[in-house]
Order: sequence, then C-alpha cells, then structure tokens
Amino acid sequence: MNEFVKRIITGFIYIFLLLSAIMLDADAFDFLFLSFGIICLFEFKMLIKLRGLYIFIAFLFMWWVFLSICVRLNFRCIYFYSPQYW
Repeated sequence: MNEFVKRIITGFIYIFLLLSAIMLDADAFDFLFLSFGIICLFEFKMLIKLRGLYIFIAFLFMWWVFLSICVRLNFRCIYFYSPQYW
C-alpha cells in the first residue's frame, strides 16, 4: 500500500472521529483531542528521542488548566455545533 492511500484512509478515519465527537457531546470532543494530543506528543517524543514523562505531565496539566478556565467562564464553543442545541 503506497503512502497516498495510507494518508487517505487515515484522513477519513480522522474526519469520522472528529464529526462523531462533535455530534456526540462536548466531553467526547474534549476526550478525542486529549487522545490526539497524547498520541502526537508520543510520536514527537520518539522523533527527538526525549526521555521521561515530563512532557506528558506538562501536557495533561495544561489541558486541565484549559478545561478549568473554560468551565469557570462557562465557555464551551462546541455546544454551538452540537445537534441538541440547534
């Protein structure tokens, strides 16, 4: 299988997961992007040969701060795209 076909299949999977999370719930959307972030960090860590778990801990802390600020300000932009709010 050549590289182009792999990228097309991966793109369709990504679009399917993204649209499913948007239509499902804001928490599913948050979890999906948390998962994507951790996967991207893992691959980046392997590329630059970084040791330790500090980057994951920092990412999770920043994610928690971001969600805490969003909840405190009552700002959830994904609600506007969710069908239950149409």
